[in-house]
Amino acid sequence: MASYSTSSSSTATATLVHRKPASDQASDSSSGAQSNDDETLSQFLKDLEDRLRKLEDDYGFSGAIDQVDESIYHTYKTLVEVRDSMIGEGKKAADSLVTLVASKYQELPSLTTLESNLLHLEKNLVDLEQFCLENSILAANHLNKSIQSALSAAATRLLTYEEIPTPWRCNPYIKRGYRFCHNYFDCVVSMAKIHNETCNIWTHLLGFVAMLTIAFFHWPTTLSWQESSNMDKFAMLIFLVAAMKCLACSAVWHTFNGICHEEHMKRFACVDYTGITVLIACSILTTEYTAFYCSPRAQAAYMIVTALCGLAGAIFTWHPSFDRPDGKARRVTFFVSFAVAGGAGFMHAAALHGFTPTFFFYLPVLKSLASYSVGVIVYALLIPERWCPGGLFDYFGMSHNLWHISVFAGIYYHYMATVSLLEGAKAYSCSA
Repeated sequence: MASYSTSSSSTATATLVHRKPASDQASDSSSGAQSNDDETLSQFLKDLEDRLRKLEDDYGFSGAIDQVDESIYHTYKTLVEVRDSMIGEGKKAADSLVTLVASKYQELPSLTTLESNLLHLEKNLVDLEQFCLENSILAANHLNKSIQSALSAAATRLLTYEEIPTPWRCNPYIKRGYRFCHNYFDCVVSMAKIHNETCNIWTHLLGFVAMLTIAFFHWPTTLSWQESSNMDKFAMLIFLVAAMKCLACSAVWHTFNGICHEEHMKRFACVDYTGITVLIACSILTTEYTAFYCSPRAQAAYMIVTALCGLAGAIFTWHPSFDRPDGKARRVTFFVSFAVAGGAGFMHAAALHGFTPTFFFYLPVLKSLASYSVGVIVYALLIPERWCPGGLFDYFGMSHNLWHISVFAGIYYHYMATVSLLEGAKAYSCSA
């Protein structure tokens, strides 16, 4: 960060200082001067955008801005307002910037030219970067001490919520039972021990085995298997693989989320998010495949869009901002919104075949949706541990355990629904 700030600052300052002398500028045409100002301002705004984004991505600065010194808060907000308000201003940008900075820094009346304003903002940006750098170093030192202390205590016992380092704290109502493992081997060994992740690991590990058993032993006995085409079987196979991937990714995350390396822990969280995203996409695909069974163009269009959204969503879940501790509402909103978007196919199908036939065709999916909905509610509201923090729910019956059970129920019911949808696809889709 230090080298970044120095190089960026030098480049920006050089751009501002090495402009033509006033005597030479006077001889230029007004259009040439305006062009020079526009170019200088454009370069500064681009540099400002890049450097503010780096501060926000690397340090999560935008999320914690209300906790810093008032002057730093004012500086940051001013720079963000400059960045946002100057976009699209064109030739008015220079005058707008001078007016904006004058309103924010009324104690500095000398800032009346574009150049003086940009130099002032550049200095503030450098100060802001230095502030973030110094605080990140202090935070890193504090985190390292916290990690070492937690590792030392975890060698002989489980930890409390207050004893684990801050990045590992997810649920303030779960007070006890935390692991903190030095390496992957210790995480794997902990699968056989009792702690607050034991139920989370085994609910989805056993769920994975159950879905594997269904794929090999139950599905081949169904009427949909016996009468299905290869494409029908492929559609079901995609869902089953996505379901098992989601359950496996979840079990992996809960096994290794106690690893003492922060970056590794965050990557395992992203593995879990990816599994959920792929499951949602593939669940929607099965309904689109069957609802438009005899409408190949609509079927292809919906399935392609869903697949692309699923791919984009899977990539998005790996962005650092997605896994921030304060991003739980964002994650829940993303997953729920993606699932709700699958309703577009239902509305189109209802327009083609009528609401009543479409409702009864989709009816088997409602059990799955109800299971997921109950799970999302208890997960988002941290029920029931919020009512009894530090009790039995530290180990058994917490919201995440209930969420896992709801997810497996949703997967199972969607599998049964897909069997039914495949069996009735021709009668429904080809009737109109």
